[in-house]
This record gives sequence, structure tokens and C-alpha cells, in this order.
Amino acid sequence: MSTLLKNVILIALFVVLILPVQTLLAQEAHPDWEGTSQIAGKVLDESRKGIRNADVKLRFAAAGAPPPAEEESDQPNRAAAMAAASSTASGSAPAPQPTTSSTGWWVKKTDRDGAFTADGLRAGRWIIQVEAKGRTVRRAIIQLEEGVTTAYEVSLGKPLSDRDLKKMQEQLKVGDELFADNEFASARTAYQTVLSANPTFMPIHRSIALTYGREGDHANALKHLELALQEDAGNVSLLALTLQSAMEVGDEEQVQLYTDALFDVPHENADMLTQFALMLLQEKKAVEADAYLTRLIALFPDDANPYYFQGMAQLTLQNVPGAKDNFQKFIERAPGNHPQRGQAENILQQLANVE
Repeated sequence: MSTLLKNVILIALFVVLILPVQTLLAQEAHPDWEGTSQIAGKVLDESRKGIRNADVKLRFAAAGAPPPAEEESDQPNRAAAMAAASSTASGSAPAPQPTTSSTGWWVKKTDRDGAFTADGLRAGRWIIQVEAKGRTVRRAIIQLEEGVTTAYEVSLGKPLSDRDLKKMQEQLKVGDELFADNEFASARTAYQTVLSANPTFMPIHRSIALTYGREGDHANALKHLELALQEDAGNVSLLALTLQSAMEVGDEEQVQLYTDALFDVPHENADMLTQFALMLLQEKKAVEADAYLTRLIALFPDDANPYYFQGMAQLTLQNVPGAKDNFQKFIERAPGNHPQRGQAENILQQLANVE
């Protein structure tokens, strides 16, 4: 490798560590959802009895933007309120589950035994959201195979009373304060006390996971993040945390699984997905970053930032023509005041005579 190319790579990788990400446009897709796959499931209460007339909403994962939200119900979202109490430990509280209209969903009702069947579905990943009056919402992503019936069972917990909710919030506050003081083991004990008293309160697993993560125990962090995802499979920040833990553990199968899940969730722009590419580059995983960014560019071809990061990845891989092409595409798309535009132009100048 030439000295010039080595210097260009060192400068470029240094810049990667400090890059902000710009907000750009959304993209929607509208594929055909019909096929030969089927879901046969059951919706249960906390006593494992079937819940009648629950709404089972299905949407093909690659279908683009989520359905429009209905007006908020008069009934408070207790799961969201409880999650907000642990916002210090979780960095930001899990987003409240939206109540969605039937627009953009295939909706099924459960029978008297809580059973439902949805057939004629396209093979691939589907988002399933289950709702019943007075109970927490559950959301998951299910992989369907062509012509195969997939079983799905879910339990919906009841909201807490005001008294129990207050007690939980007090205990969460104790855990949050300990977490803020870097007393991670003690904070975890406080959160596990909440979990013992309220085993269906899935957001607490995120807080527990973060205590393990701060201690470097990424295997246990991953286990609890996966549990948190059982209630909110479409939470982008939660998926990103889970993907990061899977990377730390080195579980390539799980990394691929949660990468796919992160792409399945509708995004208004490429910001969150680009942040993960940055993380791959910082971990010196240029091959993985390059493949990931190819996928991201296909999803957001007009977003400037993925081209910049792919230029960085290909520069690290000593693919000079590919790097030049990506930096040029970045410059063509980036606004004049983009903070990395000057850097990209400088790199192109230095690469002008490098083959």
C-alpha cells in the first residue's frame, strides 16, 4: 500500500469517530402481501385463558411507512407511564405503543377461546400487533415460510392499579438513581425487584440489560433485550441496542437476525441505520460495514450519508475506485453546508493519482 493511501485512510478513519448524521427523506414501498403462508395463534390472559375479540393486526414487514395513528384513547397507557419512570437507566424511555387504525393492516379477531387464523399471507417477515381492551399491547416480527402454517401464542398482561403503579415507580426511581451513580449491580437488584412483582412488565428488561452492558456482561444484556423486544419488536432504539449486544457477544446469526429486523421497521430517513454503519467502522469491521451500507443505499438511494460511510469502508478495504465513486456520489447529494463535504472533497483530491 502506498504511503499516500495509508495517510488518506488514517485521516478518513479519524473523521469517522466524530461524524454527525444528517436527516433526509423517507422512502415507501408497497409490495403484494398475498401468498400461501398461514399463522395459527392464540391470545391469552395472565391466567392463560383465551381472550375473546382481541385485535390481531398483521402487516408485511417491508410494506413501508406504518399506518396512521388514531386519536389517543381516554384510557391511560400504563405501560408507557411505567416505562417513562425508568428513563434515566434506559437512556430514553421505550416509545409508547401507538394505537393504530385498520388502514394498512390485515385485522383478525380472536374467537371465544382466544384463537385466530390468518391465511393467504406472503412468505417473509411479518409484523404482528395484538391488542385487547384494558391490556398491554404486544408486537413481534414473525418469519413465514412459503406454504407453511406458523404457530404464534401471546399473553397480554393487565395494566396495574394506580396504587401498584405508584409503588413500581418508586422502586424504579431507586434503580435509576443507583444507575446514575454507576452502582450497576445494586440498580439491577432494584429493577429485578420490580420484575419479580410485575413479571409481565417487559420494558424493565431493557433497564436490566443496560446494567449488564455497563459491566461488560453482554451475553446477559442480550438475553434481557430480547425479552424486552417481545413487547415492542418495532422499537428502533431497542432493536439497535439488541443488535449492538449481539455484536459484542459475537453471535453472527443473531447479528443478521436483528439487522434484518432493524431494516424491517419503517424509517423516515436513514439516520438510525447509518449510525449502526458508523459503529461497524469503529469496530474495524469494514467488510461487514460495506455489505450493510450496500443494503442501506438500496433503501435510501438519495441519502448522502451512506455513500460517505461506504467510501470510508472501501478506502479501508483498499478499494480506491469504489471509494472514489462513493465520495463523488456523496458530494453530488450532500447540501453545500454538510459538515463532511469538505472532507470528502479533500479525500478525492488526495486519491486523484492513486490507482
